[in-house]
Formats: sequence, C-alpha cells, structure tokens
Amino acid sequence: MSIINACHIRAQFPHRELEIHRLQHANRDFRVFCRDFDDCVQTLESLLCKAVPDLGRIQEYRNLQADLELEITDFLGQGI
Repeated sequence: MSIINACHIRAQFPHRELEIHRLQHANRDFRVFCRDFDDCVQTLESLLCKAVPDLGRIQEYRNLQADLELEITDFLGQGI
C-alpha cells in the first residue's frame, strides 16, 4: 500500500484532515483520486505559468479538477 502526500487535497479540505488520513490508509480508490487530483493541480499551475497559456487545456484541467474534487467529496461523505 502506497500512501501519497495528497497535499492539494489537504489544502482543499483542511477541516477533514483525519478523514483524509483514514481513507488514504483504507481505500485504494481514494488514494488514486487524491494522486490524480494532485497531478491535475500541478499541471494546471504549470499551464497557468506559461508565457502564452493554452486556454483550452487550462479549461480542460479546471473541469477535471472540479470532477475529481466531487469524487473526493463523495468519499469524504461516505467515510470508511
């Protein structure tokens, strides 16, 4: 079992730190969503820093980020 940092999820839901920690240890799917969310946020930050941003890709990653956030919120609502 590989526990990831999930720093962006922790920043997004600081009041849910304990639930995030528990789910990371108990649920593989949750870990995958957290890793995907972190990757998405990092890519979006990188796209936004480009001298000539690709607005289409930025929107695509914003949509992906919103979708992943909804999935993670569902996990947090279910508990373990």
